[in-house]
Amino acid sequence: MLRQYTVAAVQFSPKLKEKANNIKKLYQMARNAAEQGAKLIVLPEMATTGYCFLDRQEIQEYVEQVPGRTTDVFGEIAREYGCYLVVGIAEVDPVTDNYYNTAVLIGPCGPIGKYRKTHLYVSDTVWAKEGDLGYPVFDTEIGKIGCLICMDCYYFEPARMLALQGVEIICNLTNWNGEKCPAPSWHTRAWENVVYVVSTNRCDCERGVLFSGGSGVIAPDGSNISYLDSVDGIAYAQVDLDLTKPKKLVSGIDWMQERRPCLYKNLNLNIYLNNPFSVHRLYNMKSLPEGKASQIGVFQFYPEPFAIEKNLVEIESAAKMAQQNDLDLLVLPEFAVSGRVSSPDEAKWTADLIPSEVLIDKIANLAEKYGVYLVLGAVEEDDDKLYNAVFLINGDGSAVRYRKAHLNGVDKLWATPGDQGFQWVDLPLGRIGLLSGDDCVFPESTMCLAVCGVDIIAVPAAMHEPKPTALKSTGAPLSSAVTFVDDDSVHWHLWRTRAVETNTVIAFANQIDSGGMGWSGIFGPTDWPRQEKVMNCEEGIISYPVDTSSKNGIYPDKPVRVKENVRMRVPSHYDSLVVQKKR
Repeated sequence: MLRQYTVAAVQFSPKLKEKANNIKKLYQMARNAAEQGAKLIVLPEMATTGYCFLDRQEIQEYVEQVPGRTTDVFGEIAREYGCYLVVGIAEVDPVTDNYYNTAVLIGPCGPIGKYRKTHLYVSDTVWAKEGDLGYPVFDTEIGKIGCLICMDCYYFEPARMLALQGVEIICNLTNWNGEKCPAPSWHTRAWENVVYVVSTNRCDCERGVLFSGGSGVIAPDGSNISYLDSVDGIAYAQVDLDLTKPKKLVSGIDWMQERRPCLYKNLNLNIYLNNPFSVHRLYNMKSLPEGKASQIGVFQFYPEPFAIEKNLVEIESAAKMAQQNDLDLLVLPEFAVSGRVSSPDEAKWTADLIPSEVLIDKIANLAEKYGVYLVLGAVEEDDDKLYNAVFLINGDGSAVRYRKAHLNGVDKLWATPGDQGFQWVDLPLGRIGLLSGDDCVFPESTMCLAVCGVDIIAVPAAMHEPKPTALKSTGAPLSSAVTFVDDDSVHWHLWRTRAVETNTVIAFANQIDSGGMGWSGIFGPTDWPRQEKVMNCEEGIISYPVDTSSKNGIYPDKPVRVKENVRMRVPSHYDSLVVQKKR
């Protein structure tokens, strides 16, 4: 098996309905890549036909079977050069006459297999049926290869299911538009699964749709290896598949081993097919709060270890600022009162010095004094066990607690993982979910809360990774009114991706210290246009407006309540996400 080799991501802008000419140009580009030694060559989504068709009737003369004429053409290159190609086509099933948006993997001996797009974009829905082949992984002499198509990569589930089958390279064929690329979602899928992502796009305008370019290869650590901005061409990169084998992140989290499928069971529910108000008001139980316009904030600072009184002074100062800025909710970092703990003795000392009932009382006094709900992370002891917990505390002394389910390497030295599931609470400003920073490494956590109807996810954190990554300005024909097209120091921020894929507002309050990381932020439920406030490494508070109200109370009209992305998931495919792995 070949473990190190060159991959080629082809960026190509086809002409709508000019199939023969498109294939001719793609053939030459693919041959050029093969001559340069590329062993895996990936072409864009529907690159042979163009993309923006109006209906089945308009596309019917351009669909084809697999195998067919197009796979024969590109099979010549695979056979001659001993390489592999992934080609995006419009496919027709000869038995059912259904049309599919399809990716075909072709090897030296011909077609190996195909994938049919499951998460359809609006342009697909007018002619294509949702894919029915699941998420196959093809075991080849150049590694384990999986395919996704464009909108599939917007959701965590498809890439996760490929990764659970051992995929090493995900070929992501796209017609990505409206957002500067390489898209944050592409970075996230590579990083959270520790795999290579090869994304191929176009960069032009077709029927008024502006495509974003940015084709290239993203490494298992989430970094760009190589990409093209706004021209047709080929981005080459060297891959080393052995880098996909260890699934452990810098924090010590091995995502494959540390998943908690027993907590993920509602990932397979499709609640948002229906009116969310009807579902959440079913039998007059668990009704969503009426909601309102409010202001929430995060406080980023360095909680000094063992300096409890000093940290409490800092927290009171932040609560006072929250009052001055009319904040309803303020999220503080993990270990906000005690500072970080890194051993059983330190955790036990902290729990003894400020037991949870004492902590709740102290923070409740501040919440009452300054008229704000306070969320923070702390060490909790219960029944001789220590937990890394998150508390939401009200001025009346009431508190909701969540015990961190996904522990990092240091947590494991002293903490017991929580087993009570993901927690949320209803407040006048909305339904508030609680997580800790490391939980968000696992997209299952945020999506489970979203399915429960959470509007806001409060995330106290003490994270050192993943650091946001920058991206230079783009020459792609994008609207600056919608897309951040200039140089951007926080192009990819994990918690932005989590907010957008779940249509929630995420308030991420991180620590700052000598090791990093800062970059706290509040991220809105949609990204076109981007809606957020982000800090760097300075101490202070940022605030953000949230509106969870509804004009008529019959159907939600705010993104956090409509949850369009959650509705477009395809849970019928997601069974493998909730299967408990045998140890």
